[in-house]
Parts: sequence; C-alpha cells; structure tokens
Amino acid sequence: MRGRSRLTLFLAALLSAAPLFSAGVFRWEEGGGGVSFGDRPPPDARELPHFSPERRLHRVAEVLDGDTLRIANGPVVRLIGVDAPELPRRDRPGDPGAERARDFLREQVDGTRVRLEREMEYEDRYGRALAHVVTEEGRNLNAALLREGLAHATVHPPNVERAGEYFAIEAEARAAEKGIWKETHFGVFPAREASDFRNTFRRLHGRVESVVSKRRYTYLHLSGGLLLQAENADLTLFADAGRDLNRLRGRRVTVRGWVGQRDGAPFLHVRHPLQIESVD
Repeated sequence: MRGRSRLTLFLAALLSAAPLFSAGVFRWEEGGGGVSFGDRPPPDARELPHFSPERRLHRVAEVLDGDTLRIANGPVVRLIGVDAPELPRRDRPGDPGAERARDFLREQVDGTRVRLEREMEYEDRYGRALAHVVTEEGRNLNAALLREGLAHATVHPPNVERAGEYFAIEAEARAAEKGIWKETHFGVFPAREASDFRNTFRRLHGRVESVVSKRRYTYLHLSGGLLLQAENADLTLFADAGRDLNRLRGRRVTVRGWVGQRDGAPFLHVRHPLQIESVD
C-alpha cells in the first residue's frame, strides 16, 4: 500500500467512528512541494505518532488569539480542528468575533492548568504544537469554542481524530445562530463572489460545471469561476462519504475552506468530505 492510501482508509473510518490504525504512518515531502502520507515511505520520511492524550499539566503563559496559546516554558500551541476569527493585522482588518474568541479562551485558562492531547502530526509548518487543549477539570477548549459559536470547525489531515465530533458541535451552534453564526461574514455566498474573498475562510455555493481528472489532482470548476482541487489519492474517501467528486457535474454544492488564487482565479483546496456541506 503506497502513497496516501493508508491515510485514506483512516479518514474513511472517521465517518463510521471506527479507528483503523494498526501500522505506522509516515509523512514525506514530494517534488513540487507536495506532502504525502503512507505506510511504505521513502528513506527520508518521518513517522507520525498515534493519537495519545498527555497526562502532564501545563500552565498557559499567554493567549495569542482565539485558537492559539503559549505554554509557560513551552511551545506555542495551535488548537486542532478549530479556526477562530482572525484578529486585525497591519495588512488586513480583523474578522467579526475575533476579540470575543480570544477573551473567551483567556477566561477558560485563567486559574487552571491544561493538558495537551496530540494526534498524528505534532507540529504545523510554523513550528507550533498541534493539540486538543483540555483543562485539568476535563473541559475540551476546542469543543467549547465551537459550542459557543466563537470558532468554526476545520479539518487538516492527518489530524482528523475528532473532526466529525467538532463539525457536529459547530452545526448545532450554527443552527442556534450563536456567536459568529449571526454574522454575514460567515454565511453562504455565491461562488461567483469568491474572487472578493482571497485569503479568508468562506462558505460558497455554486453549480459544478465540469470535473477534470489529471495525474495527481481532480479539479471541479464551479459557476462563477471558482476552482476546487482534490487529490486523486483521496477520491475513495469522498466516494465512501457520499461525496463522489466524479458524480458532481451539474449538481449544486456548498463548500467551505480558505480561498486562495491560482492563475488569477479563486481556488479552494478540498481535503476532506466534511468540507462539502451539501449537494443539491
């Protein structure tokens, strides 16, 4: 079993709530900047640890924003599976609810210690530790942010152990219009407006006009010019979840993710079926 196939089996198991890992999984970089996961790695691959709750308790030195904190005498920690609204920066305004999410996280860690529960990939590309952060009283702060409508769920394979749970919590908060879900910013927009949303998280709705498969990727062209990209190694994962990408031509879909730009057109990388909210 090569490439990302073992990872695909693991992600498919998420949807049936049946963890699958019995063999080691490795991460390696390919030519062109791509990243692959699998159980038959090249010599320079790095083995990823299994999900393992940590017993040690830490004091939080600083809360940097709604989904990032610094451990005293330790690393900066990025919460797995959640994205809080962005605080203002010099080059862009903040998102609605950013300060509220940061202040909530500060309140939750004040006067308590936290435990870091890791998954397969321990660090992101910025060197931040990746973890579910749980207080010594047992409160999962990732889930708490979602429950209060202060963040949206996100998924970054291979760290998907609790993705289904987190998306379900978000759906409840969204239905109740809690927190950020009262804001227009986090509503669903037509795909034709995607070019106005570069470098932001958005939920977009449009008709799939064509599906094109190439050597490594499958591309879905939506009405209005939005391009979706998925890795061919993950197509089985989407099909098993009822989101067969090759059968979406002519269907209207609602997708979510960070909007980028490629060759002057808006672009969204679809890594997991949970990013496809609906198919009409």
